[in-house]
Amino acid sequence: MIYKQVDLTLLKPDSTIENFAKLCKDARKYSNEVRSICVLPDPEVIKFCFRKLYILPSDKLIFGALEKFWLVD
Repeated sequence: MIYKQVDLTLLKPDSTIENFAKLCKDARKYSNEVRSICVLPDPEVIKFCFRKLYILPSDKLIFGALEKFWLVD
């Protein structure tokens, strides 16, 4: 079985609030295809994205942030 849903993830440390706004906009636009969203463990990013995603019509969307994230150069 092939699932028709995707996960959106934005974990780049140099991501801007505009990047997260686009991520949330895409999640709303493709709400039938998006299963979950994962963002950086930054409280401001989490609050911003949660507010943007709160109006999604789907109850099935999963929103999360990583508790610990190690960056490897």
